[in-house]
Amino acid sequence: MSRIGRSTARLTSTGAPLAPDKD
Repeated sequence: MSRIGRSTARLTSTGAPLAPDKD
């Protein structure tokens, strides 16, 4: 869950989807 939260914050900053981030 911690990872997801970080991914969300990152995607919000960059504006990219978390789909590639998750991969």
